[in-house]
Amino acid sequence: MCKTKLKRDKFYHTQHDDSYRHTLQESEREISKVFNHTRDDFDSLVDYNMLLEIKDSLIFSMVNGGDVKKKIKEHKELKAKAGLSKKRKLDENEKLQKQKYIIEEFKRLRKRMSARENLTFDRLRGNITAEACQQEGDKIEKADFQQAQAPRIIKLKQPKAPTLQPLAEYKPQALQGNAEFPTPELVDKEAAEKALKSTKEGAFALLPNWTSLTKIQQSESKKASGWSFLDIAQRAKEEAYGSLL
Repeated sequence: MCKTKLKRDKFYHTQHDDSYRHTLQESEREISKVFNHTRDDFDSLVDYNMLLEIKDSLIFSMVNGGDVKKKIKEHKELKAKAGLSKKRKLDENEKLQKQKYIIEEFKRLRKRMSARENLTFDRLRGNITAEACQQEGDKIEKADFQQAQAPRIIKLKQPKAPTLQPLAEYKPQALQGNAEFPTPELVDKEAAEKALKSTKEGAFALLPNWTSLTKIQQSESKKASGWSFLDIAQRAKEEAYGSLL
């Protein structure tokens, strides 16, 4: 057993009188009771930062003996007005929602009653049997119940943007009967119209560039219409001349 005695030390806690720090804390507490806004209360971050700057300047003025009671009172009045306007706006929105709900319920009930009346008239005239009438009535009630339980807000589907096919992937359709052969790749419509207005010889501008056609297009046109390649060219020329006469 150890017989050595340990020296006992005494510790003292000294509290300094920091009046400035105490005043700063009291000022922050008092100002924060009035300027207790959050980021969600403002439309932009700039407005929220401006409020924080005003809050810091008021705290600094209060600590240094400045009079900030007037500004605090003005802010309380503005805050009360803003709260009333916000509450009034919420009440108006709630009122509009109730009116909209009543109108929708009235339309739904009117639709159900109209369907019921038509079904009753058909039953009295003998157009349908009693069993069929009962089945149709059950369907009407079921559809009405589903419509009543459906959510009021329906999100519309965004229409898909049309997909454009690249010109390089365009494949001309095969000829059928006496259909015209010119394709978008080979005929410039604007140039053809200008050429027709200027001279009769411009009619040839409507004809495609036959030398640029591939053997695959020729074979497809023969299979589809049974005409030869020269017959197609001759027919196109005749139609072009006929339009000028």
